Amino acid sequence: MKTNILFRILVVLLLLNLPLSIPAQAQGQADAPAFTELRDFDFDSPTQGWVLLDNQLFRTTDGGATWDEVTPAAAHIAAVTFLSADGWAVLTEAAEGGAAYSLARTRDAGATWQTQPITLFAAEDAWIQPKSIRIQFNDSRHGTIHIQHATSANFNIQSAFVTEDGGLTWKQVEAGVEMPPERQPEEADLLRRDMLTDSLGWAKSQSGNCSFGDAVTKSDADCTQETRLVKTTDGGKSWQTVPLPQTANGILERHVTQSETNIPQPGLAYTQIWVGQGVDICEIPNLGKLQAWWSNSPYTAVNLYIGGDARACDNVNLSKSFLVQLNQQGWKFIPTWVGPQAACTGYSVRMSYDPVTAYLQGISEANDALTVAAQLGLTEADQTGTVIYYDLEAYDTSNTACKNAALAFIKGWTDQMEAAGDVSALYGASCASALTDVGNLANPPDAIWIANWYFNYEYNPSATVWNTACLSNSYWPNHQRIRQYTGGHTETWGGIAIGVDSNVLDGVVAVPAQGLVSDAFASASVISTTPYVDAQVIGAATSEANDPILPCSAGQGHNSVWYRFTPTSSERMLIRTLGSTYDTILAVWTGSAGSLTNQACNDNFNGQQAEVQVDVVAGTTYFIEAASPSAVGAGTLVISVFQPAQDDFNGAKVLAPKPSTASLNTTTTGVSNDDPAAPGCGLAPGSNSVWYKFTPAASGPVSLDTFSSNYDTYIAVWSGARGSLSVVACNDDMAGGQQSQVDLSLTSGATYYIEVAQYNGTVSAPQAVGGGTLKLHLTSFHDVPGTHWAWSWIETLAANAITGGCGTEPMSYCPNNGVTRAQMAVFLERGMHGPAFNPPEATGAIFLDIPADHWAGGWIEQLATDGVTGGCGNGNYCPGQIVTRAQMAVFLLRAKHGPDYLPPDVGAETGFADVAVDFWAAAWIKQLAAEGITGGCDAENYCPGDPVTRAQMAVFLTTTFNLALP
Repeated sequence: MKTNILFRILVVLLLLNLPLSIPAQAQGQADAPAFTELRDFDFDSPTQGWVLLDNQLFRTTDGGATWDEVTPAAAHIAAVTFLSADGWAVLTEAAEGGAAYSLARTRDAGATWQTQPITLFAAEDAWIQPKSIRIQFNDSRHGTIHIQHATSANFNIQSAFVTEDGGLTWKQVEAGVEMPPERQPEEADLLRRDMLTDSLGWAKSQSGNCSFGDAVTKSDADCTQETRLVKTTDGGKSWQTVPLPQTANGILERHVTQSETNIPQPGLAYTQIWVGQGVDICEIPNLGKLQAWWSNSPYTAVNLYIGGDARACDNVNLSKSFLVQLNQQGWKFIPTWVGPQAACTGYSVRMSYDPVTAYLQGISEANDALTVAAQLGLTEADQTGTVIYYDLEAYDTSNTACKNAALAFIKGWTDQMEAAGDVSALYGASCASALTDVGNLANPPDAIWIANWYFNYEYNPSATVWNTACLSNSYWPNHQRIRQYTGGHTETWGGIAIGVDSNVLDGVVAVPAQGLVSDAFASASVISTTPYVDAQVIGAATSEANDPILPCSAGQGHNSVWYRFTPTSSERMLIRTLGSTYDTILAVWTGSAGSLTNQACNDNFNGQQAEVQVDVVAGTTYFIEAASPSAVGAGTLVISVFQPAQDDFNGAKVLAPKPSTASLNTTTTGVSNDDPAAPGCGLAPGSNSVWYKFTPAASGPVSLDTFSSNYDTYIAVWSGARGSLSVVACNDDMAGGQQSQVDLSLTSGATYYIEVAQYNGTVSAPQAVGGGTLKLHLTSFHDVPGTHWAWSWIETLAANAITGGCGTEPMSYCPNNGVTRAQMAVFLERGMHGPAFNPPEATGAIFLDIPADHWAGGWIEQLATDGVTGGCGNGNYCPGQIVTRAQMAVFLLRAKHGPDYLPPDVGAETGFADVAVDFWAAAWIKQLAAEGITGGCDAENYCPGDPVTRAQMAVFLTTTFNLALP
């Protein structure tokens, strides 16, 4: 089948006299500015700030009136942060199978820099490539680096690293955490705001427009894009340009012409060969936004995440009619299926290690993908004629078993796609998805989408599908390539900002079947899966003589459009016309033509748009009618169907056991008509409500918080059943902020329902709605929420029963309290002997200040018996004395290595400026650092006399005893 497919594509190309060699790429104008991109900026005071233009760093001390270049000597600057004159920059370079990292440090505002290599990922993860990097320091010692892994827009995989010594050493604290895909803001032109106060702040502003010689093919493009740094002093009511350094008029301007003629060349029935530029968007925007980009941007193709178990964005806009209208605008498509990933990755959905099973999985995924593609109108009725790209993310290709399974999976995908009469295609990292090995298969995919990035983060008119890392140009040479050349960023064209990955195409794309859905009851559009969103122009829609009388309006509706849905589970269904451009009515019916029974009807639930909720029965077919109370000459219907949705009680998502974080974009959520009020908290039913459920395996206290969410939230915890819920706990606005926290004690085996909603005012005074990015944390201690810097270590300590905290009502850990020598005895003994250990009763005969009835007497005497301590002198133990960092070094190393352990001789230096070689604990401190348990209190010092806090002790103990969450 492969030979036939490629033959059909190539014959058409030859007949059209298309070149099969590497194409020449369009170049920008010769007088283009020196800079193309404002990559980042930050202000830490009204006068001090910095900007990163391309790979050059500039700093200002007068609010942007003047700038000094302070670029560290480096390859690529990936991230920057300053704390007054202290600054750090993460530098990256390409390395064999991954990336190499360095850290540049300045103490004089960038006048001089000291650079040293740093180790972040462990050796087995060195293949991971960064997509974006963020660095932040809270003070001169404590900092964090967040690395987003290089993936398609569907995934957001992050790792985090912390330092306690100013950046000399780093410890990984989060490894490959799957986060919700980042959704960039879609404001008119402000891509990012940096507000110092309610009134004072800076922002990146961008505008871009294109004109074309031919608006249909977008040939002879002439594009201009302006980027500005702007400042507000009135809370964003007005903005003034802050001149950027070394730019004309202080504005970064790009003017690009491109003469390519993008004339589509046919392939199979629903495919074309396309040369141009495209975007990868996790959640496909609406018709209006994509129309603005078609009319004003250089992009001509858009990716479609059509499905798969690992698809992260719902893509509720996707429908047959939606794709037809996008294609009528001019867009070409890159359909993508996101299923199981390589067996050796940390993704939640993975393929089998067994090559035979993996091959069968590839076949199954191809079948599922073609089913969805047919529903979207991308194939013939027999599912032939399209192209679908399988998203295979990067993995450890040095793992032979893992690679063999991945290759077998792709073989199964390819074999089945071609057997079905379609084009097999693959997305993957050029190095870390083993694309050369894929190309060497006996039957490789027909087309390839290569992830290999340039260092810029904007549209690049000179981007090429050729000369990618780890992949020769001899593979897939004949109009079979797409290249993803830059990762997640936001661009503004035609006044619309969208978060995208950028791509250049000389390969195979898809186009849909033409024709809109019927407006007749007999040919109602089938809704096969939910959530479902459809958008279509309804000017041609008419009413039929036998359309039913609407119980919520006068007579029959006008411009009626029909859908049908047969649910597979008996749950509540929500239907909305939010986003439609005319006055809509919604009605839900059961039965047959001429004898329909109304189940729900609504007119003007939200302004002129409608919403209905109906409890449906599995296996029953429901007919959804969208109409208008009067005839409409033109308008766009947007209909959404959820069954169930997480913003409905029946769609509550299971919350993972503590400690856990749930992230969710709630801007598209609504409110069910029977959401409960929480009168005990004075709260009306909140807007943008979402539901979770949690059944604890053990009884005990927990804490829930929404700290770091970006909108005004409240939390209500309920028990019972829908319609008869009882509030267990609720909270709005904890500690003077807009986020919430509740503390409660749960009963093993009981199910609790957790509602998080946008604050909607009190029962008597409702206010505006909106939603945002929700961060819901389930933790153990009230004073250690999910945003605390040491929460993961403290939770690990609690999970291993090393500590039960410092108090109850609410359950507390006291992270900032100093650790006493008595508490240290308990911590160390449990770390050495396990959480079930209980020492013998105290005798009162070992230390003069530890009587037999001292609360920690048994632990202290056991610590002495184990040879970890001999006391504080003069026969005493000093139980209430706070442990210093010097004492801690001795405690930890003896607990780890035994009572007879002595560290190596200190030698000529200790590694710390404040620890002399003749200091009593010098050798212990040096060895503690050598074993990676601590790096000191800042880049140069250890601070041996400083007290050890309970938060710090959690880090030290988990590191010393290699503790992990059970």
